[in-house]
Formats: sequence, structure tokens, C-alpha cells
Amino acid sequence: MDALFNITPPARRSVDWLSTYCDRVGWQSPQINSVEGLAQLFLAHISTFPFDMMDYFLGTTPTVNLDTILNKFLHKGRGGGCSQQNAILHSMLDKLGVSSRLGMARIARADGAPSPRSHMVLYVEMEGQTWLCDAGYGVFGPAQPIVIEPDLVQQLGAYPFKIKKGTGEFYTLTRLSGEIWKPIYRFDLRTYDLQDFGPVNFYNSLSPESQFTQNLIVSRPSLTGGLLIRNNALIKIEGATQTRQRIETRAHLVSLLETHFSIIIEEEDFVHSPPRLPALEPTI
Repeated sequence: MDALFNITPPARRSVDWLSTYCDRVGWQSPQINSVEGLAQLFLAHISTFPFDMMDYFLGTTPTVNLDTILNKFLHKGRGGGCSQQNAILHSMLDKLGVSSRLGMARIARADGAPSPRSHMVLYVEMEGQTWLCDAGYGVFGPAQPIVIEPDLVQQLGAYPFKIKKGTGEFYTLTRLSGEIWKPIYRFDLRTYDLQDFGPVNFYNSLSPESQFTQNLIVSRPSLTGGLLIRNNALIKIEGATQTRQRIETRAHLVSLLETHFSIIIEEEDFVHSPPRLPALEPTI
């Protein structure tokens, strides 16, 4: 079972991941001493590493081993989903003198039915308050840390967000969509270990029930919205405005990934054909 989930940690190596990470995101300060500094690093992180859920389509083995994830992001030019994005941010914050905790959330379903705890978030205690930091939701998530203060409207990048207090220990992160506060996910403040996310990462990356095996999703958030590839469309988001470009071929997809997301792959790297794109013609 350990081999399946790839959660057995290998022997530790002497790798200065912090220096490489800071070089990649353009971070020069040796410490973070304020929420403003936390927000600056958060923005640098999401601007550098795309929300990249292509593991299923590229045949990449799901993992929550930190060295493997760092190598994927920093040396292989890839990004990742929530459990990889937030695992890296969690580790680098710790090295920069900021203590953070890993949390789990339940993504809201359109039909209101319960969903599994399948989303990783971070909690940071700073300046006397608890901040929710989530580098792994993509273009429709908070582009800055959000203070966990119920019913406070907070403009985070392109969208207003609000945290609502639910029953018991639970909170709900919501985003204003038109005139409706749309639920994003439900969470409590419990702390989890990185290895707790092994099965979750496997589910998100490979389960036939996961939206990430049914859809090719890559995005790069920004303070004004960002870019999103969803199957055969490149969507540019500027606040409430969206423009779409149709992706016609695998070659076109590969070109857009390099141009807009700095992800360099070949057409032949796809193990499974992305939805709504032609299958790769066999080599004769």
C-alpha cells in the first residue's frame, strides 16, 4: 500500500531547497515578520508556480514526499495541486521563520451533497490573528491570505471573500459571485500531518470520480483574475470578464502551456488524451 500512495520517505538529502525556491519566486528577505510580508511571498508563489493538475494525463505518480514535490516544481518546471502547492509553501514559510499548520477542507458541491476532505489549506498565526492561506485553489481562490474573522468582507485580488461561521467548529469560505455568496469549501482549524494527505492526493490525481481525471485543468492566478486552461479552452479572466480561445490540437496545447505557464512538455508525454482534444496519431 505504501508503494501505491508513495508516502514512505526516502533517505534525507542535503539539498538547499530554500535558496532555489527563493531564486525562483524572487524572494530576497531572510525572514517574514508581518502579514504584509506573508502576502507578498504568497503572491510571488502563486505567480510563479501554476496550479497544474496534469498528473493523470502525463502518467505522473501521485506523491506527498516533499523532496519529490520540490524537485518537480523547482527542477522539472511543473506545478501541482493543493496538497503539493501548500506543502511547499508550508515548508518554505517554516524555513523563513513563519510557523504554519496544514488543514483539510471539503470542497462545496453544486448539488449541496457532502464531499470528502480532499483539499489542503494552511493556517498561519500572525499579528494576533489566524490567517487562511491557500495557494492551491487556482484562479477562483483567494489571491492573498484571508483573516479568519466571520462575516468580514475581504477583497482578495479580483474577488470579495467572506468567511461564515457554521455549526460547531466549522467555517465556510465564500466568494461573491454576482449578488450571491457562493460557498467554496468548508473547514475547521484542526491540524494534520503531510502524510495524512497521501490518500487524498491519490484520489484527486487518479480517481475516476475526481474532476481532475475527467478534466484537464491548469491555471495561473493573479490579482486581477488570471489564466485558465480547461480541456480545449484557454480562458483569460479579468475581474468579471472572461475571454476564451479554443485549443484545437495537442501541439497548440503544448505551445500554450509553455507560453503562458512555463510548462515545457512534448505531445508524446501525454499518457491519456486530454478531453475534447484529438488523440495523438500513432507513430508508424
